[in-house]
Amino acid sequence: MTQNFRVILTGNVLPGHDAAAVRGRIAEAFRLTPAQLDTVFSGRRVAVKRDATPGDAQRLVMRIRELGLSAEIEPMPAPAAVIREREAAAAAPVATAPVPPLPPLISDAPPPDELFSLAAPSPQPAATPAAPAPSVASTAAANIDPAPEEVTCPQCSEVQPKRTLCRACGTDMPRLRAAREALVREMREARESGPGGPRTTMSGFGPSTTYSTRGGQTVMSRNGPATRFAGDGEDAPIAGFGFSGRFNRSTYIAASVYSLVAIFLFALLAALGKLALLSVVGMLVASIYSIRCVVLRLHDMGRTGWLTLLLCIPVVNFVMTLILLFVRGNDGLNDHGPEPSVGGAKPVLLSLAVLAVSVGLVMKSMPGSMSELAQQYGQAEASTGDERALPDVSYAPDNRIVMYSMAGCEDCDAMRDWLRAEGLRFSDYAVDSDQAAADQLSEKLAGMGGGNVQLPVMEINGKLMPNNPSPAAVRAKLRTL
Repeated sequence: MTQNFRVILTGNVLPGHDAAAVRGRIAEAFRLTPAQLDTVFSGRRVAVKRDATPGDAQRLVMRIRELGLSAEIEPMPAPAAVIREREAAAAAPVATAPVPPLPPLISDAPPPDELFSLAAPSPQPAATPAAPAPSVASTAAANIDPAPEEVTCPQCSEVQPKRTLCRACGTDMPRLRAAREALVREMREARESGPGGPRTTMSGFGPSTTYSTRGGQTVMSRNGPATRFAGDGEDAPIAGFGFSGRFNRSTYIAASVYSLVAIFLFALLAALGKLALLSVVGMLVASIYSIRCVVLRLHDMGRTGWLTLLLCIPVVNFVMTLILLFVRGNDGLNDHGPEPSVGGAKPVLLSLAVLAVSVGLVMKSMPGSMSELAQQYGQAEASTGDERALPDVSYAPDNRIVMYSMAGCEDCDAMRDWLRAEGLRFSDYAVDSDQAAADQLSEKLAGMGGGNVQLPVMEINGKLMPNNPSPAAVRAKLRTL
């Protein structure tokens, strides 16, 4: 006769498990009432399964221990009725009369130390014939549910009692199954519609799994923690401040040119003393944008954006700049998203055009234009040293010389002293005290394109010479004998 066993709960929580969490798992797995839970965790030994085969008892013990509660297996003790039967059979002579039926092996009232004794028996209607009382084993099976329906997590393949959230990875199993079924339909439609089908990302169910259709084939990528990738045609925008996504080499070069143009323009405004606060804020924003460009370029090579800090190290920053410009990014998907679809020479040429237009505007808006500044610089170089060392000449008496100056101007005083030393007669108009002279100078400058000028401004024989011309330049305009 096969030896049966019973399963005993000791009431002790296994090491490494939280008592409150174990209590919740036991209640959910076996659908116990609060009173039954109190009995399980009372510290007394409680029987939860009787007359179990060795295999059934072992599986139940393993299941209970997985939930964090200590459990043991004991052989079933022989009932007193069985012992009496065996003793009587050994002592009585062989009889031909039929043996009267024996009393039940197990009493209808289960022992008080068994968990299933907490469930009251179902009442039987008085009008129906008396049905046999349910056995203790069947009552235990009804109350404890030792073999509930099991499910397998579609994400981590954990086998567990039927539930919504996976106890191993926390995945919402019904939602993930539904999403995968929808994904299969979508991929089937994508294959039927030809290559270049849509790319779909499923996240929010645990580790992210990304599926894409390329050339009629489906590609899957596991990316650790949940990461949402942009779909086809949704590359990281070049005009933005998000630090997720990827920049290929051409997009990185174009974006870097834009950031340098912005930094230069705002720095120029600050140097000219115009819109100082706006210039500082603009340079800060442009600097953040340039950092974004580097981070997204590193993402394209499958690297973390924290490597941007290497740009602060001398020599290393030069090597890293070459890497960003010339090293090819990852093909296909990587941990930072799909491969950028926009690239080529078009964005680079567009950024260079913007750079050229910006330089042109700056040159046009500079005081006296860049050419005048270069001329002034050359004149200043020519005028260094002793101006009186110029060769002596005789000036024609009909030279008409007009100087526009202002009080406190050292260059105006130097030009005035030179004219007197040369014996030249001139008219001197102080634009700071003579409004008519100031208006006259403004009209003449407007005919030359306007802009800011540096005093003194000389007019030699009807030719206007702005921006503090040198004595050599003035002598070149004078008529000589």
